[in-house]
Amino acid sequence: MSEKVGAGITYGCREGECCTCLTKVISGYENLAAPSMLE
Repeated sequence: MSEKVGAGITYGCREGECCTCLTKVISGYENLAAPSMLE
């Protein structure tokens, strides 16, 4: 999704497993799903 909006987030695995793409949410948190057990 970040590629579609031009966010330019660095990633390694494209699956969220390597943690390269960790980012801090600064707005829009109310639109996110609740954190899962793994998060």
